[in-house]
Order: sequence, then structure tokens, then C-alpha cells
Amino acid sequence: MEEPDTASPAPILASLDAETARRFITEPHLVNDCEFSEVHTDAAGILTGRNGDLFLNGLKSISAEAAEALAGHKGKLFLPGLTDLSVDAAHALARRENWVFLTGLKGISAEVAIAFAEHSEWLDLSGLTELSVEVAETLALHQGSLFLNGLKSISAEAARALAGHQGNQLILDGLTDLSVEVATALAEHRGCFLTGIRNRSATWKQEFAKQSPGSLCLGGLTELSVEAATALANHKGSLVLNGLKRVSAEVAAALWKKGVVEIPSRFNR
Repeated sequence: MEEPDTASPAPILASLDAETARRFITEPHLVNDCEFSEVHTDAAGILTGRNGDLFLNGLKSISAEAAEALAGHKGKLFLPGLTDLSVDAAHALARRENWVFLTGLKGISAEVAIAFAEHSEWLDLSGLTELSVEVAETLALHQGSLFLNGLKSISAEAARALAGHQGNQLILDGLTDLSVEVATALAEHRGCFLTGIRNRSATWKQEFAKQSPGSLCLGGLTELSVEAATALANHKGSLVLNGLKRVSAEVAAALWKKGVVEIPSRFNR
């Protein structure tokens, strides 16, 4: 005879109501935000009065009205549990004047992406694992720092679209290698972060050196060939190589010719 299943049922996540929101403001240590899968609009309005950052990690969905209420919150807003976002909710969150973390989104439509054109602060969409050209074109209208660390690869067409991103920083730390075509495209951006890159080849670095006018962060590189260092020394903007573990005298000499370069202090002259 089969034994009955005696395992405890999974806890049912509750709605965050106004009463609990008030407790969250006055006694945050007594409220576990991960217990709540949705937030009432009146509760969201109360939460805007919370000083500092707001972590609502348990939320699985958010209405446009609740998102509109949260737009008034002054700190950073963390919503990593959201797996879907309506266009209206995206427009509301885009009106925030601080960072928005939406790392649970695995995909977004072009309509949601274009809603964030109104946003001029940090936007973290590192849950995205692929990017169509259409979505890349609309995300490029975002005016703040854009985090897309979930991308492991990117097409040259999507890279060309992202190169037109209106913000100062484009963070693609999930990429571990670049083709010459992608490097040529991304080199047009004013501030590209590629700290996941491990490839020491000089080929794509030459494209950044020739074209990129902005900042370039390659903090994932642990060593450089002389050829690669010479190529990067021609980069027109600031250069960050703070992950280097080994630097030969020849590599150091090549980098020092650039002037504006950040490397570990033990390798400085």
C-alpha cells in the first residue's frame, strides 16, 4: 500500500495590505517581504513613505496602479520576483527618479522596452538571456545606466542597436567573448562595461581602440598580450583593467603610453 504524502503544503503567499505596509514602515524587522506575492495599491502608496531602498522580493505581479504609487518612492526599488510586466506598469516604473531592479524578467516586449525610454536612472534587466533587434532598438532609448548582464551572447545587429543607447553606461558583464563585428558595434557606445570578457586576443580590442570615444571596462581580463595592450593603449576614452593579475614590463610600458588607464596599483610606476 502506498504511503500517504505527509509533506507540508507550500506556504500560500499573501497580499501586502495597508496595515502590513504600515508595519513595514515602522517595524521593518518584523515583516518578511518575501511572504507577499502582490501588493495592494493603497499599501504601495504607504510604502512610498519608506526612507531608503525598498526590497519587495516576493512580488510575482504588480498592477499598473500599484506601480504608479511606487513611482513616488525616493529610494532604489528591488522587484526581482516579477516575471511579467504590463506596458502600463512599465510606464509607471519608468517615471521613478531612482534605480529599478527587474532581474526576474526573462523576456520583455518592444512595447515594455520603449516604456523605459522615460527612465533616466539605473535599470537592471539582467534576467534577459536573449535580445531581439527590435527590443534592443527600443531599449536603446533608455536614458540611464542599462544592465543586461544575463546576455551570454549578442548578435551584431542587436549590438548595433544597443550602441545607440542614450545612457552613459551599458553593462554587458555576462558576455565572455566578442566577435569583431559585435566589438565594432559596441565601440560606438560612450561607456561599455564588459567585465566578463576573458579572451586576451588583440583583434576585437583593436576595434574599440579605433572607434570607441567613451569609457571601456574590461575588469575580467587577468592578463594581456603586448599586442592587445598596444591596441588598447590607442583607445580614446578612459580604460579600466583592474582585474589584471600579471603584467609584464612590455605590457606595462604599452599601457602607460595611454595615460588614462586604471590597473591594479601594484603595477603602477
